Amino acid sequence: MGNQTILKPNQTGPDLDSQLSGDAPPILTRAIEYLLINNPKHPVAEKYKELLIKYENDFDKMIDSMPKQKEIVLPELKPMRAESLYEVFKANFELVNGKEFNETANDGESKKLVYTLIAYFLQRKSFFNSPLLNNQSVPNLNKGWVIIGEPGIGKTAIVKTFYEVFRYASVNPLIVKDIEGTDQLLRRYNLQFKYNSVDEVVKQYESANRHDREVDRDYQLSLFQKRYELGTNAFDDLLSEDMAKNYGSVDLMKKILSERYVNHARTFLTLNYYGENVRETIKEIKIRYGDRIYDRFFECFNIIELQGMSLRK
Repeated sequence: MGNQTILKPNQTGPDLDSQLSGDAPPILTRAIEYLLINNPKHPVAEKYKELLIKYENDFDKMIDSMPKQKEIVLPELKPMRAESLYEVFKANFELVNGKEFNETANDGESKKLVYTLIAYFLQRKSFFNSPLLNNQSVPNLNKGWVIIGEPGIGKTAIVKTFYEVFRYASVNPLIVKDIEGTDQLLRRYNLQFKYNSVDEVVKQYESANRHDREVDRDYQLSLFQKRYELGTNAFDDLLSEDMAKNYGSVDLMKKILSERYVNHARTFLTLNYYGENVRETIKEIKIRYGDRIYDRFFECFNIIELQGMSLRK
């Protein structure tokens, strides 16, 4: 057989003699492989099979001896206790905004807003009892919502705190209580939404259009559309955005709101007063975005009005 090594019947060879102990599996050399196929009764082949069986048995014993990870059994998911989510909100408000949440501001209007949004997020009928709901739109838990009021009364801070709490809880074990007092993971309630400043939306759109190569531009615009035209989104400070520049001017939020309507995507908005009341503010939407967006506005949004004064000092 030329230069091929032939093992004598009483010889196990250095490959197997060196493997009689240890944690590694026996090495299958070409010579041993040849014997297993052509002469499986050869002592070397028999020794290899013996060592392989011993290794497999030892390996199975080692696996069986390892401590078993306890199966995590989550409790039955019951409705969340509203007060528990409120306490989580309060505890995190300062982390998000750098100041404590003022429950008494504007005769407690901020606290009422938080509980109104909690009732909405938890899909509770108590939402319909909120004193902040404006009657120009028929309340419905399947609609989105728009918060309208003076600048500086806390609209952005409150919405952003909910966004950050839900976002953090989606990947971390943040605990709330259900109605029976049982600890539950907040992420199990699937409350997260995306948050966007309208000015940042315009900047992102203009950035996506700056790519010279058409394929890069199309890819970035597809990401933009997925980010802003799909899924539950909050848009902060609507009507304050500049016209987007793209070989001319584009009223970007008009386009986004229209696409979100077609996609049946739930939308949250904050707006400052334009004029002196909600009616005049909604008329501004008609002037800026047109009749179609205006007509759909009442179909898509619960209107929440804050009548307090600015909290900025």
